[in-house]
Amino acid sequence: MKVIIRVDASTEIGIGHVSRCLTLAKKYQELGNEVMFICRELVGDCRELIKSHKFKVLSLPLIEEDIWSYTTENWELDALQTIEMIPSQKADLLIVDHYSLDEKWQKKLASFVDEILVIDDLADRPHYCDYLVDHNDYLNLNERYNKLIPDFCLPLLGPTYAMLRQEFIVEKGRIKEKKGPVKNILVSFGGSDPTNETLKVLKALIRFKGLTVHVVVGSSNQYANIIKECCEKNDNYHYYYQINNMASLINQCDIGIGAGGVSTWERCSLGLPSIVVATAENQLELSENANQKGIIKYLGLAESQTTKSWEEETEKFIKNEIQRIKIHKKALEVIDCLGVERIVEKTLV
Repeated sequence: MKVIIRVDASTEIGIGHVSRCLTLAKKYQELGNEVMFICRELVGDCRELIKSHKFKVLSLPLIEEDIWSYTTENWELDALQTIEMIPSQKADLLIVDHYSLDEKWQKKLASFVDEILVIDDLADRPHYCDYLVDHNDYLNLNERYNKLIPDFCLPLLGPTYAMLRQEFIVEKGRIKEKKGPVKNILVSFGGSDPTNETLKVLKALIRFKGLTVHVVVGSSNQYANIIKECCEKNDNYHYYYQINNMASLINQCDIGIGAGGVSTWERCSLGLPSIVVATAENQLELSENANQKGIIKYLGLAESQTTKSWEEETEKFIKNEIQRIKIHKKALEVIDCLGVERIVEKTLV
């Protein structure tokens, strides 16, 4: 089976789309399928990261403007450029993970592939696809894509389809209860962290004594060097750059501080009580719903936070052991880490 994945990453977008596509790609490859990526060259893209995982990457021409606006306006050109990249023999499955591509683009590609799988969580545009994956837990989950997908499309909805890496399945059996004093804190705001919440939080945590702070920075983070310098000045701060063992690190920690999106499901899968902010518009509804379900402590938009607010909210969370234990237990009920297996199984039938 030949699988093609059309996905982008950049300083603006972050690396979340690429990360979940890599997880899917590895499972298809593991089962003996041929997988390749098609990505546009962008500032802060992840083409080298994808290559480091031993996947072939074909590059669309560089643009320097806003990728969402560009692709929305130039969808037909993007489609034609993508078609040129597809091998002469028809691909079996095209996976599309891109917020500015819709049914117009997908219909252009349909005759060049047997089936199309779309990954989305906005539900703001129509799609032409055989499968649609939205692994988020929205209150109106079962109605979100009404009239947005064709009758023949199989919707794969909810956290049971969360695309978590194999390491999370392994660590699931090593979870410890989140009781007692907080000693280890995970700080991770995804691949790009555009408002530099990481540095705000690190400054807020300086006054807390007896804590070990694990700071994870993604490859698209433009503030990486500044954050690294801050960590080097504090003996209890440990700096990690684009790591491959996030699951084990989550399991080491007592609480987490970070962004919404895919990271929410990573932390919830291992029951890490976390303080969360939305670093992008598409994280707002998801984070608000997760807060209502009691599986995170949500503060709102990242840009509205200050070093002082981070200090106050973290102190309250550390002191409230009952709240942390409740979040830990509820989060574990939401997700089982088998989403990738379920998606691949459906598409290989």
